[in-house]
Amino acid sequence: MISNIMKNNRRDFIKKSAGVAAATAAAVSVPALTGCSGTGSKQTILKDVQWPVLEGPDTPKLSKVVGRTERAMIDAKQMGIDYVHTGGGRLPWTVEGLREMQNQYREYGLNICNLMIGGHPNCIHGRPGRDEEIEMIKQSIVAAGAVGIPVVEWNWYIDRLSESYFYKEGRGGSGVTAVDYYRLVGDTMAKDLPTREGIDKYSAEQIWDNITYFVNAIIPTAEKAGVRMALHPNDPPMRISKGNPQIITGFDGWKRLLDIAKTPFHGMTFDSGISVEIGLDPIEVMRMMGDQMNHAHWRNVITYEPYNVYDEVFFDVGEVNMFAVMKEFINMGYKLYVNPEHERYFTRDGERENTNIGTPRLYPGGGGISGVIYNAAYARAMLQAAMSTI
Repeated sequence: MISNIMKNNRRDFIKKSAGVAAATAAAVSVPALTGCSGTGSKQTILKDVQWPVLEGPDTPKLSKVVGRTERAMIDAKQMGIDYVHTGGGRLPWTVEGLREMQNQYREYGLNICNLMIGGHPNCIHGRPGRDEEIEMIKQSIVAAGAVGIPVVEWNWYIDRLSESYFYKEGRGGSGVTAVDYYRLVGDTMAKDLPTREGIDKYSAEQIWDNITYFVNAIIPTAEKAGVRMALHPNDPPMRISKGNPQIITGFDGWKRLLDIAKTPFHGMTFDSGISVEIGLDPIEVMRMMGDQMNHAHWRNVITYEPYNVYDEVFFDVGEVNMFAVMKEFINMGYKLYVNPEHERYFTRDGERENTNIGTPRLYPGGGGISGVIYNAAYARAMLQAAMSTI
């Protein structure tokens, strides 16, 4: 008797479940999310989405900065991260050195998708020795291409204004990163910090001359090697940093940079946070970058004064329409990597010894593993939702 009752209940449950599934499979209209405003036409959820919705060769892929420790690699894999980016080390990179690094990650089921390259201060400052730096960078790009690393990222700072960063308390006692061009650093506001000893003063056009020389020198090598170069925008994005202009900030500067060489192998890192920090619609920025968007940073901010005063916040409370940005990756056919970056600080991960963001150890995310997991989980949900809609 009990067995029959259980069978009948199970049969009823299956029938009801099938009815619910059929109802939810019907097309459901939801507002289309565009730009930062969340306005637009209707779009529908697909009837035949098969779960789980997985990343593949033709979709965006989540990635994270992952250290070369066993714990970091295990954490990344348990979060469902398959692609990592890290620093490539001293120049020039070699095939042997990069393969050794790759093998360390592959042992844990991870793949290097992006290496940050540095070691070119003479190029940035237009000093003697820049051609030697360029030669080492070209050798490194060739090595990256030989082992199948698809993206190499780089920066262009005369002197980064990291002193404008500091921590402030977020919801429930959490920690968020704040930026204020007017904050006091000792007796001086960050905006008035002088040019440091040993660093020259430049006009914007001098900096443009230097970066144009660099791009024209390395991009033919990158194209031949099959490696996409991605310049990260200046961050923080103030127009003047310690007495020198910053040129890789603002829509016009980004477009001018990309116009130096119109090829997908010369591109930028799109950053949704920086876009809103300077008062832009991130969707417009993405469309301007087009096939020169070679990497992506996905984060949220609240901006109080464009360029100068803003908070980097939890993904669910900022001004960036995070779903619109993720959906635009799909709309554009973007197949590269999205880093849900700058984790926030949860108190469960331990107390801070220093709340001054100027300390390099704390820049710029500075959260613990809880924040990393939060970012990855939020991004995965948004990516699956974006891949499930038309």
